[in-house]
Amino acid sequence: MSNPFENASERLSALIERASGLLEDIEDTPSATRRAVGAGTVEAEPLRLLREAIELNRAQLEAFREYSRRYDDELAEQRRNAAVQAEQSRKVNILSLAIAALSLVFAIAAVLAPYIWPQP
Repeated sequence: MSNPFENASERLSALIERASGLLEDIEDTPSATRRAVGAGTVEAEPLRLLREAIELNRAQLEAFREYSRRYDDELAEQRRNAAVQAEQSRKVNILSLAIAALSLVFAIAAVLAPYIWPQP
């Protein structure tokens, strides 16, 4: 069963992967100035910051996925516990109803007993 959080996290993962690919393309492409003078690629500070932000987002996404899994597990356990409690409550209610019905039968029998079995 897929929930909205998993769908959103999958979309975010895809976007992060796409951004990583674009970042690698940018890093591998030398600037026009560097190409003109025959130098290598440029490692710009904004690109480093972008890479760090992407890594941080990946870590946050993984932490969110783990939190979501734990939350789903805890919720499933709470539902199981609630089902067990509901079943126990149903059994207690049936037993209470049976005792009440038996008490009513005895009360009616006690009221009708002098008429059914007269005393000498």
